[in-house]
This record gives sequence, structure tokens and C-alpha cells, in this order.
Amino acid sequence: MGEQNVVVPKQYFYSGKTGPDPDGLKRAFMKSGELAVARGCSAINLAVPKKGNLDGIMEEVLGEQACDLLQKNNELPLDSITIYLVTKRVPISFEGPVVAAWADMEQIKELNAHYRTKDLIYLAWLDEELAEFKRAFPVSEEI
Repeated sequence: MGEQNVVVPKQYFYSGKTGPDPDGLKRAFMKSGELAVARGCSAINLAVPKKGNLDGIMEEVLGEQACDLLQKNNELPLDSITIYLVTKRVPISFEGPVVAAWADMEQIKELNAHYRTKDLIYLAWLDEELAEFKRAFPVSEEI
């Protein structure tokens, strides 16, 4: 029997804690790596509202040098996966899961509609944004 193409539906995840959440960001990257491997993707898209969002918590989790590379080149090559930066001005260029950190619902809806977005992992800044995400994606799961 030959191989059949199986379409895996898009999955949605979120961190239950809002605001600055280094642990949630770490869980989001771990989950996105698992999803990328499961889908055979070599890319993770990191979506933030603007490049300035790479300072602070993102530096704490990824490291200052990694964030500098993302700001300069819009990509961070790792062993088997590359993290690509996505902002409101830098579109998605690679197929794979999206870690959407502190994006508003307008950006979330744009990311979700993009054909290269395979899965969406959301980290909300405000409680209201998280509630809106959960209403928009009722099948989402907490990471």
C-alpha cells in the first residue's frame, strides 16, 4: 500500500498566565518544537507586535545574543529548527507553528488565516486578550 497524505488539523494552545511569563514562553517554545517535529517542519515562527518586544522577557528566555540575531536577521538557526521572526511588518515566510507572544486579536486573526500557520500558541499580555482568544478558539488547550 502506498502512503496517503493525511491532513492534520490546526491546533490552538495558550498559556494560562497573562503578562510577563517566562515559564509560559518556555512552554510555548517547547510545544512549538514538538509540533514542528510532528508535522515535519523545520521552522517555528515567533510572532510579536514589533521587534522591541524581543527585549526583556524574550531575552531572559532566549538570551541576549539570540534576540540580537532575531532583530538583525529575522531568524535564529538552531540545531534542527530555525526560529523566524514575524511582526506586523515582517510577514510569515515559512510553514510551521506560530508562537504569538503578546499579539492583539487583529494580529492573531491574521496569523491564523495565513496558509503557512500550522498551529498557533498564544501568550496574552492582558486577561481580556486571553479571554477573547479562548472565545475565538474554543478548542484551544492550555499548555
